Amino acid sequence: MKYKIVLFYLCSAIFLYGSDIFFYQNGKKIYLNELKTVTTFSTKSYDGSNINYFQTSSNQTVGVTNEILLKTDIDINILLKKYNLILLKQLTSTIYKVKVKNSNLIFDIANQLYNDKMVKYAHPNFIKKIYHR
Repeated sequence: MKYKIVLFYLCSAIFLYGSDIFFYQNGKKIYLNELKTVTTFSTKSYDGSNINYFQTSSNQTVGVTNEILLKTDIDINILLKKYNLILLKQLTSTIYKVKVKNSNLIFDIANQLYNDKMVKYAHPNFIKKIYHR
């Protein structure tokens, strides 16, 4: 009986917390809610890939494609091979824009990169609306 109760709580925790969508910003997890219907923004990027929209806890709407920005001091080819990424552009000597082959894994791969000791930072290449102050 104890086994069934523990199993129930474990499954409940995985269901409730295992599917959270988040990214790291300045060492903190930023949680997102996926927006199923977006009418005021484009659903395709310049290269034709899909844009999925999310809302942050501060009510900011952000778009995500299949691109990640990352900073590393090591040879980028090591990370490209390890995470099955495609190099899109080298922005500086240590910052790169890479492409994830499966856009459904964008947050998982960005978070894995962020937690990799070879990477200084990594996050999806967000599409945001520009607000004038």
